[in-house]
Amino acid sequence: MKEEKEKRKLDDNNSKAPQMPIRMGEILKKQKENEEKTDFYLIRHELAVHKKLKHPHIVKLYEVLDDDENDAIFMVFDYCENGPLFEINPENPVEPMDDVCARINFVQALMGLEYLHENGIVHGDIKPSNMLLTKDRLLKITDFDTSRIIGKRSSTNENSGTPAFMSPVSVSVKGGECSSDLWALGVSLYCMAFGVLPFNGKSAAEVSNSVLNDQLVFPENADPRLCNLLERMLDKDFKTRATMAEIRVHPWVTNDGNMPLPTKEENCVDLVANVSQEELNHLFKNTIHITPVVSIRPITV
Repeated sequence: MKEEKEKRKLDDNNSKAPQMPIRMGEILKKQKENEEKTDFYLIRHELAVHKKLKHPHIVKLYEVLDDDENDAIFMVFDYCENGPLFEINPENPVEPMDDVCARINFVQALMGLEYLHENGIVHGDIKPSNMLLTKDRLLKITDFDTSRIIGKRSSTNENSGTPAFMSPVSVSVKGGECSSDLWALGVSLYCMAFGVLPFNGKSAAEVSNSVLNDQLVFPENADPRLCNLLERMLDKDFKTRATMAEIRVHPWVTNDGNMPLPTKEENCVDLVANVSQEELNHLFKNTIHITPVVSIRPITV
């Protein structure tokens, strides 16, 4: 009985004690910090950024459709009628492009990549098959499966790209994020110009070993300016590898100044500002609100 009275007294005293205010701001801040560490938040945030990208050499993402019934999402992109620039692998050489065609495709890819990097986005899998051509032969970079926003993900798969296009730093240690994209673009240019991969092998391990250890080899009749550019872009040390600014003014890229590129300011007009919470909330469009439309083309005889 005595213990019950003391317990009741203690409860009464506690009920009369002043209550500490609940700091909702701190709770919401902590909740948001925890949310931003989840994979779903990161994917949703990056999709929202990609949807805002606007550049002639980047495939446009128009909508992200949420199909609850099938537990899937669908993405609506630009239609690039002429498909990929080309498919290449160790067993599949391609017809080399002439100097003019290689330069045009390279510069368009370079402009698209510069725009991504200025938005803080690393593509992660630059290669000719991820460069699509529209009906008018306009090149657009696509396939952002391995891309990421610098500093947003706490951990990334550094080996998620294509081995033949991965830089030495990607296959060994972390670092040189944007520089690895430029390496992959250099490999792509080598393929455009010579029709084969610069580093080869019968397996992914052999290809990776070639990337790490083999030196570049050029055909005897190769343009010395092009060879110099490729040597600079495919420098195995990302600290001394050619930068975007250096590539822009290289003699082969500008054809000795006869084909100057647009300035970085002209090329990166529509940079993406911060994604708002409202844009995140309205990223997904539910498929039940979409009305399918069937277009029937009349047959003429």
